[in-house]
Amino acid sequence: MLYLTEKNDKPFPEQILSTSIEAHLLKISEENSLIPQWTIRDFSASGEAGMNFRSKLVELIDIDKDGLVEPILVYRFFNKNYNGVNTDGFSGRIKIIMFYRGKKIAIRAYTGQLDGERGTIANDSFFTLPKSVQKYLVQKMADMYEKDLFGFDNSHNFLPLKEKRSEIPRK
Repeated sequence: MLYLTEKNDKPFPEQILSTSIEAHLLKISEENSLIPQWTIRDFSASGEAGMNFRSKLVELIDIDKDGLVEPILVYRFFNKNYNGVNTDGFSGRIKIIMFYRGKKIAIRAYTGQLDGERGTIANDSFFTLPKSVQKYLVQKMADMYEKDLFGFDNSHNFLPLKEKRSEIPRK
């Protein structure tokens, strides 16, 4: 069972955003009790308008056909503009989190109107994934770009670069 929570403490005319979110994956035991598998928590930066889960992009899918579901979470951080929230696909940050065989895979991206303002990085665990799973996540980013949902850096065919702690700016 996947349980998503948002604080919903940043109401704007465009949408309600949050300063914090949480996700919990629970397993149902043989005794019908819930056993926590993992939890994530994240927070928007003080200069951002807020954040929310992109529920239409969240997936529970068995990508590698091994009988285990790989949860994929997508959430976005929005910038402020003069009216409130900048919902343009080329503004803000996004995170894609996947759990694969006990490892947390994190893809972080920031975007802007110009090519040099965009970047996409992943933690080391991404680069240990089977190529088919990496390809699935890269295709997910390409699809989001095509649908104008987020302006990923596509200079490497949407393949993220290796993470260096100083690369993703927090506003």
